[in-house]
Amino acid sequence: MCNPYKEILNLSGTLLVLATSPSPLHVRTHFTNNVILNWSKLRPWIQPVMFVDDIGSSIAEMAKQNGWLIRPVPRRRSNIPVFKDLILETSTINPSSPLVGFANDDILFAYNIITTIAVILESLVTIREQFVFITGRRRNVDGELIGRIDDVDCPQIVYLLGKDRSAFSQDSADYFLFSSNTVRKYWAEMPEFVIGRAGYDNWIISSAVARNATAIEATETITALHQTGEDGIRSGVFLPGHKNRTDLNLNRDLIPDFDYSAGYQYCNGWMTNSVCSERRYQFKSLPKRCITLTKRTRIK
Repeated sequence: MCNPYKEILNLSGTLLVLATSPSPLHVRTHFTNNVILNWSKLRPWIQPVMFVDDIGSSIAEMAKQNGWLIRPVPRRRSNIPVFKDLILETSTINPSSPLVGFANDDILFAYNIITTIAVILESLVTIREQFVFITGRRRNVDGELIGRIDDVDCPQIVYLLGKDRSAFSQDSADYFLFSSNTVRKYWAEMPEFVIGRAGYDNWIISSAVARNATAIEATETITALHQTGEDGIRSGVFLPGHKNRTDLNLNRDLIPDFDYSAGYQYCNGWMTNSVCSERRYQFKSLPKRCITLTKRTRIK
């Protein structure tokens, strides 16, 4: 069941270099292990990259054995990886990849991330000359349920778990994909945002829209499952022992006057849509012919 279907097998080359950096919380290690296995099944179309301090650690070795590339964390602020440094480093890994990106280490993907990217690349045939930004919202799944399911890392299982769940709120963003040749031009000067804390996702969306990027929300056609643990569905806002934490507002403190509503998902000028019956494709991911890229006619 976990083998890519024929349409994906016919695609060639790396479409996306996708990075993450694992949480230091040991209670979330099993989530990271699931991500390692899940993202490895998206290769070679998506090349996963893990940024860690100890490239010889057990979790880094597990990732390496499953086809991941391992890199040291370029820079930290308050002991948390700085987002832009991860993206800038990721953009140097494979110059032939049209897209680079980042997602947290608790996000599982279905194969429809590959078909959606393929449709976007075919729709924007001059993507290498365009400023393209792709993002989307997750679907939350309880960690206890995740732990009871065999082969939860299988992209088809991810698709089945996600297809009847509602996407998270409009103010959230759970993956960030950029046209690789525009990363240094447009993102090198972003504030010193850190990963896993609130605020930077909305700023990125707002900045992409303000700079006239082809900004695309792909929530409807990319199944991104958030493995929800004891820290809840807003772990970047409410962390264990959050009353005593001093790092919750690391990003917000950098942009005190920012209007967060300018970075909601509906601000993206484009979106992907599914035009086929979910019932027909309930046991596998959506094929390319079922995915369209359309321009939003109005902001809700």
